[in-house]
Amino acid sequence: MTDVLDNPSLPEEVDRSGMVNHLLSFPDQVEEAIEIGRAAQLPSWKGLQGVAVLGMGGSAIGGDLVRGYLSQSFELPIEVVRDYTLPKWLSERWLVISSSYSGNTEETLSGYREALLRGSKIVVITTGGRLGELAIRDGCPWIKIPSGFPPRAALAYSFFPILLTLGRLFSLRDLGIDGVADHLRGLRDKYRPESPTQGNPAKKVAEKIAAKLPLIYSAPGPFEAVGIRWRGQLAENAKTFSFTNLFPEMNHNETVGWEVGGGVKEKVISIFLRDRDYHPRIISRMELIGGMMEKEGVEVLRLESSGKNLLERVFSLIHLGDWVSWWVALLEGVDPTPVERIDWLKGELAKL
Repeated sequence: MTDVLDNPSLPEEVDRSGMVNHLLSFPDQVEEAIEIGRAAQLPSWKGLQGVAVLGMGGSAIGGDLVRGYLSQSFELPIEVVRDYTLPKWLSERWLVISSSYSGNTEETLSGYREALLRGSKIVVITTGGRLGELAIRDGCPWIKIPSGFPPRAALAYSFFPILLTLGRLFSLRDLGIDGVADHLRGLRDKYRPESPTQGNPAKKVAEKIAAKLPLIYSAPGPFEAVGIRWRGQLAENAKTFSFTNLFPEMNHNETVGWEVGGGVKEKVISIFLRDRDYHPRIISRMELIGGMMEKEGVEVLRLESSGKNLLERVFSLIHLGDWVSWWVALLEGVDPTPVERIDWLKGELAKL
């Protein structure tokens, strides 16, 4: 496999739509997204009681990451709503951030209309589409983000504007954003095609998980959504299954499933997404369960975050996962960009 991944013609042969260009430019996207968030025109709303992010797929993951990142510092609830309808408790005192990259996500549009009827304070994040039209019609603040990306490749635009919006409306201090782009540039140079497999962690992980069923584990809080991001990227880029769970929750149910395993133990590989600030008992649990899995003959990859602060560490594992999913796609011989089954489903739903 090493010779395959170090073949300089492989990316062009398989990645015909150029997903690699989005990976290479991601640090620049982070910088642009920060500037967009800082420049947004926002009202001075007072007395807000909570935050709800409406979104699906690549647009919703930004809300998940913000919720996790602020979980130990933000004093109000942050909820991510992936549905056509809003929870009953969401009222006019809530800030609703309606995020849809295309602006045409039907679940998000439905939630937006309901939030408008309830009198909630709404901020829209989109490239345009129907959601952009509604924002203009209804006089809602619209943070316009660049078009031309697959939604999953526009993560910075769905994360940093939300984070900066909350920072401004709730007077949050030191969001930790200034060094993220530079840290990602250093990581990108390790993961890019020109970096040989011997010194390329993304290639090495991809080789191990190709043709396997990855089980991805992290911990609640800032890194919970990182596992979800890995699962989504492996699905859309590599067109393959993976599953996620959390420590310590998995110790109270899934651990017992390893006694029999449903005949899949020989097909799975475990990925532990680790951070130095995990609760000490979670670190202990990971070590114990990792050892148990290895005794069952399952390989365990222990992947450590890197960076000076929490946000750098979160995005270090995100960027690694994005590159891993791209390399797995190349090993599987599939173009990472097209998502034909999603397009098919949207077409069928449009007929109903």
